[in-house]
Amino acid sequence: MTGFAYSFICGRDLIIQGAWWQVGNGNLVNIWQDKWISSTQAGIIHPMVPVTSSAPSLAKDIINRTDSSWNLNLVRSFISSEECSVIERFPLGDLSSPDRLIWPWTLNGDFSVKSGWVYLPSNGPPVSLC
Repeated sequence: MTGFAYSFICGRDLIIQGAWWQVGNGNLVNIWQDKWISSTQAGIIHPMVPVTSSAPSLAKDIINRTDSSWNLNLVRSFISSEECSVIERFPLGDLSSPDRLIWPWTLNGDFSVKSGWVYLPSNGPPVSLC
């Protein structure tokens, strides 16, 4: 493997660790597993009780498309009232756009090598740099 390819693979792991989802149409964001709520611990929802298979799993399942708002009735029994409030305050994007991974450590949401180096020492467990 070339040095360039090796560096690329190592950088990919850093991006995966630091990237968050921006909700668009909600088709890709798993509300229980993905980092998507910036004001919650680690960006994910923490259920208070085990999530059943009948519970919604994608962001699209808790979006009211009629008025572009959150419809949390189906998840209220799984999460705290504080997390419900956080989600309700979380702005919805363009529902006609696909969900996308963003790099929240830059103003424009795009990853840069410089922002990766700034992110590395101050956020969470260190990423193996190969």
